[in-house]
Amino acid sequence: MKKLTFLYLLISSGNLLSQTTWENVPQATQFSPTDIEFTDLNNGWATSINGYIAHTNDGGDTWSLQGSYNSYAATVGIDMLSSTHGYVVGGHSIYETTDGEHWDAIYTDSMDYFAGVSFVNDTLGIAYVAGYKILKTTNGGQTWDTIFFNFNGGIYKAQFVDENTIVAVGEDYGAGNIFVSHDSGLTWAAPQDASGLWLTDVFFTSNQNGHLVGQNGIYMTTTDGGLTWQNSTQFQNLMQPYPSVYFISETTGFVNASYGQCFRTTDGGATWTDLTVNGNRNFSSMYFVDAQHGWAASSVLTEIKRTSDAGLTWSSVYTGSGWGLTDVVFTSAAEGWSCGIRGTVLHTVDNGSTWSLIESPVQTAFLKIGAADPQNIWIVDEQGKAFHTPNGGTNWYYSTISQAGANLMDIDFPTPQVGYVAGPSYIYKTVNGGGNWTEDWYPGVNYMALDFLNADTGIVITTEQIFRTSDSAVTWSEITPTVGVHAYNDIAYPAIDTAYVVGYQGIILSTYDGGNTWTLQNSGTTSVLTDVTFSSSTHGRASGYDGTILVTWDAGVTWIPESTPAAIQISGITMTQDNSAWAAKADGNLLRFECSTGDSMTVNTYTLDPTSNCNGSVLLSSVSGESFVTHVTSQDQVVQSSINLSGLCEGYYALDGYNSCGNDLNGSFVIPVPGYFFGEITGFPDPSVVSYLGNVQEFCTDQIPTITYARLKEVSLVNSTTVLAFWELIRPSGALQLSGLYEVGQDGMYAIQLSLYCEENPFEGLVVSGKIYVDNNTVVLNTSELEMESLTIFPNPASDKITIRFQSATANLIIRDINGKPLLSKSVTSNEGLDLSGLSAGILLAEITTENGTTTKRIVKN
Repeated sequence: MKKLTFLYLLISSGNLLSQTTWENVPQATQFSPTDIEFTDLNNGWATSINGYIAHTNDGGDTWSLQGSYNSYAATVGIDMLSSTHGYVVGGHSIYETTDGEHWDAIYTDSMDYFAGVSFVNDTLGIAYVAGYKILKTTNGGQTWDTIFFNFNGGIYKAQFVDENTIVAVGEDYGAGNIFVSHDSGLTWAAPQDASGLWLTDVFFTSNQNGHLVGQNGIYMTTTDGGLTWQNSTQFQNLMQPYPSVYFISETTGFVNASYGQCFRTTDGGATWTDLTVNGNRNFSSMYFVDAQHGWAASSVLTEIKRTSDAGLTWSSVYTGSGWGLTDVVFTSAAEGWSCGIRGTVLHTVDNGSTWSLIESPVQTAFLKIGAADPQNIWIVDEQGKAFHTPNGGTNWYYSTISQAGANLMDIDFPTPQVGYVAGPSYIYKTVNGGGNWTEDWYPGVNYMALDFLNADTGIVITTEQIFRTSDSAVTWSEITPTVGVHAYNDIAYPAIDTAYVVGYQGIILSTYDGGNTWTLQNSGTTSVLTDVTFSSSTHGRASGYDGTILVTWDAGVTWIPESTPAAIQISGITMTQDNSAWAAKADGNLLRFECSTGDSMTVNTYTLDPTSNCNGSVLLSSVSGESFVTHVTSQDQVVQSSINLSGLCEGYYALDGYNSCGNDLNGSFVIPVPGYFFGEITGFPDPSVVSYLGNVQEFCTDQIPTITYARLKEVSLVNSTTVLAFWELIRPSGALQLSGLYEVGQDGMYAIQLSLYCEENPFEGLVVSGKIYVDNNTVVLNTSELEMESLTIFPNPASDKITIRFQSATANLIIRDINGKPLLSKSVTSNEGLDLSGLSAGILLAEITTENGTTTKRIVKN
């Protein structure tokens, strides 16, 4: 049989966005405070997990939101120097206000995820990155320099005590860390061994006296500037995660747990009083303006409280109307459950079209859901208890699993009778459907997640270790990988030899031999990944901070980012039986992913010899075995076939067929792109592109993963409607040149793409793309090297102001509307702020020209 020289793929709908975009399904609109600070008795600000900054001018009686939803990503730390000047950190950015109302990004780094900020005066401050880095400014945020960098540092909290003293605490995969600098960050010392301690917060009342807290009841004090620390047993029974500490003075202070108690001392930490009995709990941040007046924020309870008697009593001044969600599970294509803070349980029986709120007897934070079967649903909380229904939600019962009241991090029922729960220091097990639970195992601490294939075989992870059992948790063997040290968050165990682990810094580890060896996958992100799920051994998703959702179709070899509506933390993710998916968000809303509804693709199959074109059939099939058959008809001597993609999700598809002349039609395509991708097309649709044109060729080589660069090298017109393109692939054995034909129509910019596939290995493929400009019977190749620069526009979406960063000294900028009409033109320098307040909301096109060429970026203006 004669192979066809070219196989054309045209996205005839021009829109594949519906297949890679998540839709927000609102359940609550809330302000969930993460940090709080006041400058006087009236003026205060609070940051929020869902991207708001809130302000009060009446001591907290009323609050107004600054910025639109998610304008500033998830804001987590604030330091106000006056009623008009302050700093906020969130996501990848540091923000500043000079009027107490409007906030501008003054520093952004996509590799960093900021956790807090601390200033000692108008010019001197630090911002710290979750895990490993501290930045310092000496000019009020105009420039930032790294003063501490240690991937094994495990920084959780840092404080700029005075102009010379900086202290930081954290956890280094099982070894606690205390870092102190007495020369403003020039040199650092780790003065005391903190092995085995997970340290989470530190507060100094002077440059000599300080307090620190940590997991599992750790409380320590210093009176010599952090050189030595004295351990206390005051909180040895506090089995809660991420406790925080705050002092009003040398004598009066508080210790809080994010999922539990609040304690107060008036003698410098010698004795403590439990305030939890009065409903004061789950505080994530505190701030006092004097010895008597203070405020406390709870992101778990979406609440702000106020005190006027030094914290002895508290009254609520703000309570959110929604619930931060922590998990979502579907037991069928139609029925699903979600849980969250404030004892929230949501239930749907119509594939998420409507959700009903289940009344809960408690206001604790529900963390994870386990479905023993569609009728038996278990939800564990942060006080060692479980909320259980044996009949699909008709009746509910509240029972105790951990007698110590420890937070329960995960639950899994591999059979209706056998279930497992992960707690801070124990694995709990039931063999009678939850009738009773036993503490089965205690080899370590900080158990984060578990997943069981069946009643006997499962994997559990701590923050830094991985263990496997094959005898119903009687014995465990450690299978922690040797590919480096990492901080783990979640485990997926879809097949007997296959497992996936995700964690901090975007790590994804995979094993295909039961844990004997592990591979560190390229996730393409540095955001914290908190959850991972697989519907088969090859198809899965991972989610986490910044609204990150990644999908794989090839057992983790490649991970493709999916577009989500906002950069809010994804706290739980699941995939349903109909290839849809759901994600729970920390802002109290859900995300839904569904396959496309009505997109189609046109396949043009012909050789350079028109006489070879004949009628025939085309077979389109996915890796899951679905097949779609369509007939090929002759049209203008070009055989075409329109294939409806309705119901198809993104992934790998094979195209095969024949025609009556005996020509084989074979190829493959990916919706929208595979992992090996080079070029300018990063998403669909691009409003500046007239049309997307594809070309597929068979290309079998084991060197595709080693290709270091691929580009559209040259184009020319064969006739008024046909463009001949030449592609160059750089590989270790030398450069390779391929070519393809593309049919164009009206003048304008076209996105063209070359897809390479191998019939013997459907997961081996490469896509390279570029853009061409057709104008008056000429074609011009976009040879811009500007795309190679680290060119970024932030924030994007934006409300009033943006900042453009590039490597060149200057650039010419033209802002156009969606129709190409110029709205603004000026010369700009890198990191220069640009005011968009005079432009209408919508999609804008930023045309940027440097000495390296011209490129166009899209801006969404709110």
